Amino acid sequence: MTTKKKRPGPKSLFHGKLRKKPVTLTLTPEHHRKIEKRMRELDITRADLIGLLIDKYADKVTKDYASAYAQLRDAIDALGGTLEHIRQNEPRGGTWVLTLGDNRLRVESEQAKRYPMLDDCYRLKEGVVVSKTWEDHDPKVINPFGLVRLFRELASSRISATDGDI
Repeated sequence: MTTKKKRPGPKSLFHGKLRKKPVTLTLTPEHHRKIEKRMRELDITRADLIGLLIDKYADKVTKDYASAYAQLRDAIDALGGTLEHIRQNEPRGGTWVLTLGDNRLRVESEQAKRYPMLDDCYRLKEGVVVSKTWEDHDPKVINPFGLVRLFRELASSRISATDGDI
């Protein structure tokens, strides 16, 4: 009879947790260094660190919208806010909800993949005359005039005590 070897290192935070499909990640050497450093600091396994990251971020990304407005979401996150895409119980295409401090702005879709107030935060790609979806915009080139419009709208919105969750 074979006995199972005990795995070295700290005990798993997710003991007995099952996955339906295996998870594959491609990491750069810099990612590997960051993961090793955090594993030592937190005294947890690599699998547990990845599990914690999944638990923290998995609900914020959906398949269709994973790359949408990434630079804008990162900037808002750096300011202490969030820009989240909500699909459940929302109109077609869902709604992006920008929250920063006591302000919340709901940006509903004009059509699938079209949110003019967010789209305007990016410059149009070369050769595109009229925007039809966010994919018509260069995700690396911010349009400052669009940002001004977005934050002006956000500044005029307030979360009331009756708003509750998104």
